[in-house]
Amino acid sequence: MTKYMDEQNIREIEARLDIVEIISESVQLHRRGNNYWGLCPFHPEKTPSFSVSRNKQMYYCFGCHAGGNIFSYVMKKEGLDFKEALELLAAKAGIEIALPRDRKSTDKRKALIAVNNAATQFYADILSSEKGRAARAYLEKRGLTPESISIFKLGYAPDEWNLVEEYLLKKGFAPEIIKASGLIKRSDKQNRFYDLFRNRIVFPIFIYNQDVVGFGGRSLGEVLPKYLNTAETELFSKRRNLYGLAQGRESIRENNSAFLVEGYMDCIKLHQAGIKNTVASLGTALTEEQASLLRRYTERVVVLYDGDEAGQRETMPAIKVLGAAGLQVEIVSLPPGKDPDEYIESY
Repeated sequence: MTKYMDEQNIREIEARLDIVEIISESVQLHRRGNNYWGLCPFHPEKTPSFSVSRNKQMYYCFGCHAGGNIFSYVMKKEGLDFKEALELLAAKAGIEIALPRDRKSTDKRKALIAVNNAATQFYADILSSEKGRAARAYLEKRGLTPESISIFKLGYAPDEWNLVEEYLLKKGFAPEIIKASGLIKRSDKQNRFYDLFRNRIVFPIFIYNQDVVGFGGRSLGEVLPKYLNTAETELFSKRRNLYGLAQGRESIRENNSAFLVEGYMDCIKLHQAGIKNTVASLGTALTEEQASLLRRYTERVVVLYDGDEAGQRETMPAIKVLGAAGLQVEIVSLPPGKDPDEYIESY
């Protein structure tokens, strides 16, 4: 049944969308004869060798030999799997692709994304308010510019127990969806919930379409752990996401390489320094899923872990995981005790 529905959706999408119009969103095309030509988005070139046929609804590059239909184009250009490409193109075509039995799950995912996006804006607004003065001072001390803060949509969660919960309830979100988002947590001692992030810098974690699927928080006090992530949810799994990929994927594709760091700050500081093809592994040991995700965008990864014992210990396993995914791997060793953030500040 699922395969039949996919085939039906594919035919309907192909009937509604024109490959020339879709590709023209990212490539400047000029008609020459029956085809349209432009600079290939998949490799550097100065003379157009990228051809799009409206009659055949196909594309082909005579330079790098990439070719296919509207689905393969979106998959390659955006670094998506087929299901993600199908969902993206269906949305453009105005087609609802969820199966009836999946409707409840799909609606819940949409609600969770809406909660996360609303919380992201809430935390960002607090950071720019009087309540966020100390947090702004901390970020300035760490060397972050207002532009970087805006690009990564950083925020601040004040040291209050129910601030984000009350805000989201006032916005009309159902209590069960707020609980499922991981932004609030049940107390072990009392039968109530409290905000997960308190007195923390908040780092939203984005996916390819700029939706927020999870959060990280950095403590501004002495509370441990120093870094805290939202729990695993229907949307978010640390092992399947890379911080900074949403902001850096175009640069990764253009350079055909990615720098892999450990932490949020390392990633942001490298982007700020112009090294935008940088991602972070969310403070966890690199997983096969993260390596596979990188492989969608590049053939080469440079591992730039911290110069401390933990960073060096995780480097060799990361090399093995990346190599198993078919990636070329290089290593940059930092001085003992230095992380990329500190190294950039020093040099």
